[in-house]
Amino acid sequence: GCSTWSRGTGKTHTIFGHEASWQDIAHEQAGLFPRAVASIFEELGSRSGATAFVLTASAMEFYMCQCTDLLDGNRPCLIGDDHAPLGLCSVPIERPESAVEF
Repeated sequence: GCSTWSRGTGKTHTIFGHEASWQDIAHEQAGLFPRAVASIFEELGSRSGATAFVLTASAMEFYMCQCTDLLDGNRPCLIGDDHAPLGLCSVPIERPESAVEF
């Protein structure tokens, strides 16, 4: 089966936060995604040594039982047999603030 959340219920606001918070990830109205990215950068930055890392993000939407790639012109996504999305566009997240730029 397929279920979806209604449009206009605040999903995007919950994920990204209030637009005023996009320039300051520590803003009290920052969403889940910017907070998670900031936490990941904080954790990786606290590790000692010369560990290199690359953080990337993809964005897909499930609506009406269809999957689309939000970073590639709403191109339809394919879901593999293991339920993982195939061929999604990925963008680098080079600093915490870039989490809301794409």
